[in-house]
Amino acid sequence: MGGFFQEGPQLTNPFAGRTLYKDYLQKTAPDTFPKIQTELIEFGERIVSKYHPLSVLAETNHPKQIRYEAWGKRIDHIEMHPAWDQMQSMVAEDGIVACAYERKFAEYSRVYQMIRIAALHPSSAFVICPLSMTDGAARVLELLKPGPFAEDYFKKLISRDPKRMWTAGQWMTERSGGSDVSGTETMAEKDGEYYKLYGTKWFTSAITAQLAMALGRIRDGDKDLGLSLFCLEIRNAENRLNNIQMNRLKDKLGTKAMPTAELELQGSQARLIGEVGKGVKNISSILNITRIYNSACAVGTLNRGLMLAKDYGHKRKAFGRYLKDHPLHVRTLYNIELRHEAQFHLLMRVAHLMGKTELNQSSAEENYLLRLLTPVLKLWTAKESVRGISELVESFGGAGYIEDTEIPRLYRDVQVFSIWEGTTNILSLDVLRVLRKEGTLDPFWGWYNESVNKLTGAPQLKSDLLSQGEQLMNFLSSAMAEGQEALTASARNLAMGLGQLASLASWIDYAHTSKSMDDVFYRKVSDILAYFERNLDLKVLGEDEIHHQRALLFDTL
Repeated sequence: MGGFFQEGPQLTNPFAGRTLYKDYLQKTAPDTFPKIQTELIEFGERIVSKYHPLSVLAETNHPKQIRYEAWGKRIDHIEMHPAWDQMQSMVAEDGIVACAYERKFAEYSRVYQMIRIAALHPSSAFVICPLSMTDGAARVLELLKPGPFAEDYFKKLISRDPKRMWTAGQWMTERSGGSDVSGTETMAEKDGEYYKLYGTKWFTSAITAQLAMALGRIRDGDKDLGLSLFCLEIRNAENRLNNIQMNRLKDKLGTKAMPTAELELQGSQARLIGEVGKGVKNISSILNITRIYNSACAVGTLNRGLMLAKDYGHKRKAFGRYLKDHPLHVRTLYNIELRHEAQFHLLMRVAHLMGKTELNQSSAEENYLLRLLTPVLKLWTAKESVRGISELVESFGGAGYIEDTEIPRLYRDVQVFSIWEGTTNILSLDVLRVLRKEGTLDPFWGWYNESVNKLTGAPQLKSDLLSQGEQLMNFLSSAMAEGQEALTASARNLAMGLGQLASLASWIDYAHTSKSMDDVFYRKVSDILAYFERNLDLKVLGEDEIHHQRALLFDTL
């Protein structure tokens, strides 16, 4: 029996043809790009032809916990589909972590890495997640050099050899608090040159890794010496867990292919990393990297949704016209495209800053910008990707709600980016902490105004951008004048505003460097600025309004 069958969207090579990722590298590093062009195209082909089919297999064959072996001994084995293991071998061979430490592209090594991660992530079944923590652990060991063991761990974490490479987890979350690590109850007892860890880790990804970084408390009698950072091998030479009991695997909204567990540390042997009581400070190096990874994955997911939606626009006909010919559909996708491009340029700016910092080539102003923009980048790209993917799923109509199309998975998985590595509100408060510590936002405004002043060919756009910056400055001043409660209540809007302005400044810097300030660029920046202005709330709440909202929400229950 015949009839109509709709052709679905086709996944294509993200580095073939004229794409944002390819254009950025080509224009930013014109001397280097010809040397890596073939490599990138081949990597893009592997994403389509090898990674993606394996990702689909892993997504449809979820991890299983095997608590006991046949004769009753507790083993807590995680059974992974072979597709997951194969992808882990492939990311080692492709040097997804290694390329940042080989530093073949000097200060642009992190830029190169994040572009590859953004392209790969949507076809990786979240293999990128343990890689982000692996990268963070490698950076901590590189920075702190805690002992002879660290060099061996470091080499394994950045290896390109699948048989030698280790991955690492980051175990901070406990029942007493997620982002609030001050409630950490895990205790550490000295045991010769090691420590023994006791406590519950409520939410631990990368349980199949070989290594983990964990926070714990050291006591001297009745005195709490504060949180310290520890490194532990998850299994011993016989592949038995290191005095760890796995209570259960978490049943999550998304990220189904990646196992996340609840653990009991029952005297797990660990090594101290860094100074006693400096655990939160030491683990910040991991968080900086995992937050940038988070943003690269959010940006990459939004790009994947756009790629599929644009391809589908050429294939789906409704009311006598293809979707690409319906003005309202075009306008909807155009707005998402602009937001994606703005996010991408901020990601590239932060990745470049990180690359310069790791080579000790950054200025004091650039170090400040990296501290400020890392939480801003993460929270802003996470929220924008959720909004964008929601629209893109809708753009496929009913097909976007059918599991077989793989489109619903984009929506389930994208929600995690605003939760992992700090929720939007937690990161907004991080922005305030940077402001309090530094005492000023002047370096940010200096960079922003310098970037905007490069728009010599668009005086009205330049004026509008400077005005937007002044509005955000006034908003911050007004919130500070109202007191701490008002400032805290304004933190989210401030951080979102900084994300928007920082993305525009980053985009302008790129256009100026690459000599691509043409009419199309001016139009895009003007359009995205108009979108930002419509969607940013710069109203400061006074104490009376804050108390009113609190009473309305909670005191009347």
